[in-house]
Amino acid sequence: MNSRIIRLLTHYKKYIISIIFVLVFVGTLIINIPTFVLANLINSYSQEKLALYNTRGTFWHGSGLLVAVDKKISQSAPLVMVNWGITLGMKKFIDIKFTIGDTLIADVYLNKHGANLDKLDLSLSISQVSRLFGLVHDLGLSGNINVNANAVHLGKVTDGVLNVNLTNVSSSLSPVNPLGTYLVNLDAHNGNISVSSSTGSALILSGDGNLKALNLNAKIDATKKAKMEQFITFMGIPLPDGSYTLKMF
Repeated sequence: MNSRIIRLLTHYKKYIISIIFVLVFVGTLIINIPTFVLANLINSYSQEKLALYNTRGTFWHGSGLLVAVDKKISQSAPLVMVNWGITLGMKKFIDIKFTIGDTLIADVYLNKHGANLDKLDLSLSISQVSRLFGLVHDLGLSGNINVNANAVHLGKVTDGVLNVNLTNVSSSLSPVNPLGTYLVNLDAHNGNISVSSSTGSALILSGDGNLKALNLNAKIDATKKAKMEQFITFMGIPLPDGSYTLKMF
């Protein structure tokens, strides 16, 4: 019996070696999937609004520079250096966790419903993204940005809400700082944007728009008007009620 098995193994030796070689080769390819595969996925699912540069590692574990891109004005803004780790599973077929150091900033995963974004919590400075918005850049705005979201569905049909908190917003042109704190809500499904100001803001902003056009109504707090008279002239001609229209994009 043993001799028969030996003869069979000898007879099929070259086939066995070939199969092992193919399995090792395919396994090596899978383990070493290059980082540009992930970079292409990020670019595609963000509708070309995000890109990944200067990558290191592999598709499964690596790091790179996350960049915001606006092709309409041919501008880009480096955001953060991120790390990622990818795992496979049953409920989450592919689960990508993005971190800065040991801090989780986003969980992107693929399940039976498609691609999803969860636990987004990213903090930036306004100066990092100012070049993407002409008025923001011209007014020399500074401050902090926090972007957070949960349960956002990605793909051709995107669904969910992103919250953007702008805190301690200041302008190098204003004699009164900070100008205020603002909340921006972005509906990922239709691209609608709403903006509101917190109580006590010197520059009071409100309005609705979308990703194609956002015009805000701006007012100066009555107690700050005298000090901000020169700053107000940057907003253009006032409306009959004394407010101004700011064209963000």
